[in-house]
Amino acid sequence: MNATYLLMVTPEGNHNKFYRMLPNFPNDSHFTVEWGRVGATAIKKIYSMAAWDKIYKDKITKGYVDQSDLHDCVVTVLSESNYAPIADQLVAELVDALLAYSDNAIKKNYIVSSKDVTQAMIDLAREKIDQLYSVTSLSEVNAILSQLFTIIPRKMEKVEDYLAHTEMDAAEIITREEALLDIMTGKVNQKTRHNIRNDNISNTILDENNLTIRPCTMDEIRHIKKFLGKESEHKLKNAFYVKNIVTEACFYDYCSKNQISDKDIHYLYHGSRNENWWNILIQGLSLRPKKSVVRTGAMFGHGLYFALRAKKSIGYSSLKGSYWSGGTSLTGFLAVYKVAYKNPFNVYRHTPEYKLFTKENVHRLGADAIFASKDQGMLVNDEVVVYDDKQATIRYLIELA
Repeated sequence: MNATYLLMVTPEGNHNKFYRMLPNFPNDSHFTVEWGRVGATAIKKIYSMAAWDKIYKDKITKGYVDQSDLHDCVVTVLSESNYAPIADQLVAELVDALLAYSDNAIKKNYIVSSKDVTQAMIDLAREKIDQLYSVTSLSEVNAILSQLFTIIPRKMEKVEDYLAHTEMDAAEIITREEALLDIMTGKVNQKTRHNIRNDNISNTILDENNLTIRPCTMDEIRHIKKFLGKESEHKLKNAFYVKNIVTEACFYDYCSKNQISDKDIHYLYHGSRNENWWNILIQGLSLRPKKSVVRTGAMFGHGLYFALRAKKSIGYSSLKGSYWSGGTSLTGFLAVYKVAYKNPFNVYRHTPEYKLFTKENVHRLGADAIFASKDQGMLVNDEVVVYDDKQATIRYLIELA
C-alpha cells in the first residue's frame, strides 16, 4: 500500500477536510490515519492493515477526493539561502523583499509551502482555472472551485466565502485564483542549480532565473522622473534596470517576424500588487488562459493592459491609497515595459462588443493593439492593450513609497 491523501471541500457543512492513510513501514501490518480540518493539527489513529480498503471506500463514498497522485515526485526547490549572494546590496534587498511578499501570500492562502507542491498540482490547478471560462452557471463555477480547492490545500475558515454568488463574484474569483496560482508557480519553478563544484555555489537566484537586475544610473533616474511627471515623481524611492533574457528574446523575435522597428517600440506602465512581482519578473506577463476567452470586467477583452500615465498604473499597485487595488502598503511597485505595436485600432467610444476583443478579431481589424483614448471622455487615462504576451518585456522596475 502507498500513502493515500484524501481531501473534501464542500460549502454544505463548511467542509474543508483532509484524511491521510500512511502505511507503517517497515511494519506493514498496521497503518496510521491522520485527519482534521485543513490547516488544523491532525488527529491520529492506528488501524490494522485489514481495515484499509473499508476505510478508503467509506471516505470516497462520503465525498472525499483521492489526490494521492498529485503528491508524488515533489519538486526540489532550493532555499534562497542556497544560492550565491547577490553582490549589489540594493538589488539583494529588492529580491529579498519580493520573495517575502510572495512567501507571505502563499502562507496566507495555502497550508503547504512551495517545496511541497508538485508540478502535477500546478498543472491540474491551471486546468481547473481554465475550465472556469467555459462554464456559464454559478453552480458550475462553484463545482469547479470546490475541485480546485482539493488540489493545493487552502486556508478557508468558511468555504462559502470563497465561492461565487454573482457573475461579478465569479470574475473576481477567477482573477484571484489565477494570481495566487501564478505566485505559487513562480516559487515552484525556481530552477534547481546544477553547477555545484566542491560545495561552492556559483549562481545567484537571478542567474538561475535568467534575470539581470541593477540599480538605475543617474541618467536613467532623471529620465524616469521626467516621464513620471510632477504628480508621481515624488513617490519614486528606487529604480532598477531589469532584463529577463527569455522574454527579451521572445520580444525581439516577435519584432523581427512582424517588421517592428525601434520607432514602434513604446515604453508604457504596468502596475500590480507586491506579491505578484517575483513571478512576473521570472515568468513575464502572461495571458491566462492561453486560448482566447471572454473576460468579465475586461473593458477591451483578453489582453495585456498598459498605461501611458504612471498614475493610472500606480492605481493597481499595493501602495497605500491605490485606487483600483485598494492598496494599504507603504511600498509599491510599478514597471516600465517595452511594448511592440505599429498598427493600433483607435477606440474613442466604448461599445459592448469591445469586451470581446481577442488576438484573432483584433488582427481581422488590421491591428496589432488597441489604443483606447481618453479624448472623448470614455476613459480618464489612455490605455494600450496587446493580445500576444510576446509583445511586451520589462525594462524598469520602480519602487514606490
